[in-house]
Amino acid sequence: MGSSSSFRFRGSAAGIRGRIYTPFVALVRIAVVVVMVVSGLVVLYGLILDRSGQNIAFTVAGLAVLGLALAFTSAWFLARALTDARWGRTAGSLLGAAMGGLFAIAAAGCLAAASVFTFIRV
Repeated sequence: MGSSSSFRFRGSAAGIRGRIYTPFVALVRIAVVVVMVVSGLVVLYGLILDRSGQNIAFTVAGLAVLGLALAFTSAWFLARALTDARWGRTAGSLLGAAMGGLFAIAAAGCLAAASVFTFIRV
């Protein structure tokens, strides 16, 4: 139990039954989900609801934060895919790689849209 990794394996054959995550990892996951939801709401507010002169600023800020959160999540899926591949779990590694790729594409799109909206003048 003195392991410095972020999760421990259950059972005699490591990784067969699943992982037990530390409370810190669970809190970080919850925080990342909250950041994604809040930044999505800020983008929605900036694009649809705000009628002041700050709508582009809200949209750019929301897209930038959403893009960074998605990039962080993409890296997390990459780490999961590599760990699953090392342990011989083919389905987990393919799912992690696919989800990581989708999150990376979404992050690139958000950051590209934020950079384009930065140059727009009203």
